Amino acid sequence: MGRHLYVDADTRQTCLEKPLIECHALYHQICQQIFASQHGPPRPPDSRLTVRGFDVLSGAVNRSEAAALSCMVSNQIDEKDRVLTVVPVSGALEARLLAAMESTLDRGLSALLEAYYASHFRVVHCQLYRTEVDGERHYSFRWHRDVEPMAQIHVMIYFTPSGPDDGGTQFLDFAETARLAANGYAFGAFEDRVLSLDGVLPKGDSPPEPERPLVDAGDAVIFAAPRILHRGVAPKHGHRDVLVLNIMPSLVPWRATLEEFGTDHLFSVDGGTRNTLMTDPFDPLMAYFAGNPGPVDMPPWAMFGGMLPA
Repeated sequence: MGRHLYVDADTRQTCLEKPLIECHALYHQICQQIFASQHGPPRPPDSRLTVRGFDVLSGAVNRSEAAALSCMVSNQIDEKDRVLTVVPVSGALEARLLAAMESTLDRGLSALLEAYYASHFRVVHCQLYRTEVDGERHYSFRWHRDVEPMAQIHVMIYFTPSGPDDGGTQFLDFAETARLAANGYAFGAFEDRVLSLDGVLPKGDSPPEPERPLVDAGDAVIFAAPRILHRGVAPKHGHRDVLVLNIMPSLVPWRATLEEFGTDHLFSVDGGTRNTLMTDPFDPLMAYFAGNPGPVDMPPWAMFGGMLPA
């Protein structure tokens, strides 16, 4: 079985019979138990990711390499592609992106994620995006929380700068997100997402104050996509190029998974998205469930931004 660990069949089946959100949370708790047995009790949280739900890692990739990757994206897509383009990845571009991923993990991201999860983690999937100036027509550029396992983390490695007029992402922290959830704005349908949160809170309440990290090419933005409200900001000129890593808890370190199973699963052939909630967390590569796993019900602890049940 190599370096991977497997949960016994009875425990796995008991977890898989739970609602989707709870199933993934139970798997995360098993990962935490294994990690604690290897590394001792978790340390008190102190990162912005753990305390507020988002953080920035400077210098994740060398600026020159980020610029080179942005040029490769330009060569990969057609001029007719606009708005939000998921760029197909293969060959030399894939190899360079995998190197950028490993650079980011080795330059501080691994320690940050292990402290956040109190467990090992894995890279489930990668997506390469280019956003043009008219990107705000896409649902990702309206306020939302991702309907995914509550432990999922997005890491956005920027290959273009994100200054005041460039493409980026706005966030509300855990406290503000919970305040909006208490007023009915949390996991809405695509068509119910709004560009402005004005009017969501009762009259007289203080308005939410979004934060938007300004970063250089080569920096990475890390955030808890299901736990905090966020929205993309389209560039006012040019384009935004980012590599998005979808991260989830794991029984073993991320590198052990890739050494045993390779990297073919990280990029789908057409560059498409991956719905992590509909996958089996006990499968090393998080394969999709064979049948319909049933409806998605958000328990109160998830609705208000918890990573795990209290």
